[in-house]
Amino acid sequence: MYQSRQAPAGRKKYRICDNRDFRRLYGKGKYVSAPYAVAYFRKNPYGFNRVGFTASKKIGKAHVRNRARRVLAAAYRQARELLPQGYDIVFVARTATAQVKSGKVYGFIKYKLAPAMAQPGKTTRQAAGKQ
Repeated sequence: MYQSRQAPAGRKKYRICDNRDFRRLYGKGKYVSAPYAVAYFRKNPYGFNRVGFTASKKIGKAHVRNRARRVLAAAYRQARELLPQGYDIVFVARTATAQVKSGKVYGFIKYKLAPAMAQPGKTTRQAAGKQ
């Protein structure tokens, strides 16, 4: 399943593409949420982060879903250096994601996701701030 611990050469290698990886994160990963996004994360055996972005059909038509994914991706690119390495991360867009600027999502990553990832050993609900 996992083959190499070296950082891959191409940008696409940093993406989570397999359905099984998404499902593993949804089922066994921890999460944090905000009104405009949910982030699932779990440690991986690589020395780098892999990331995936999803938007369901509930959010809207294709152009709305694409905008929501673009906003999430832009915010992640800005905050990439703030996150600890060696994690799989999936961002799930919510209805409000397409209407907000990437700066709001950046704040979510900086002030909610990064601290939750820095607290190893917490359960899913504790990492999300729900007890």
